Amino acid sequence: MSISPSISEATVTDLSEDWHNDTVKGFLSEHVDYQAFAELSSLQVMTASPEYLLTMKCLAMRLGAEFHDEADIRYLLRFLNVTSYQVALDTISRYYLTEQIPQKTLYALEEILGS
Repeated sequence: MSISPSISEATVTDLSEDWHNDTVKGFLSEHVDYQAFAELSSLQVMTASPEYLLTMKCLAMRLGAEFHDEADIRYLLRFLNVTSYQVALDTISRYYLTEQIPQKTLYALEEILGS
């Protein structure tokens, strides 16, 4: 799919294309990776690929015991069989520029995977 989910949703619901707030916009990639989960006559349900989920989770990562982001990232890394820091960066870089990855995420990935 080449159109952003925000644009697609805006078209369907007659909202302006900029209806997402700035926080949400920061996590939308120009290189979305969605797959059809279910297609009905009037509804199409899309899911993000595991690689894209990992990327979004890494970019939105919150640190702290009350959050489950690190556990989710560890799960996705295992699911994708990512065992090195460089492969994790390469995966994220398919969707976002390396400069867009928060420093705290880079440190966390180094700690989880080693450098």
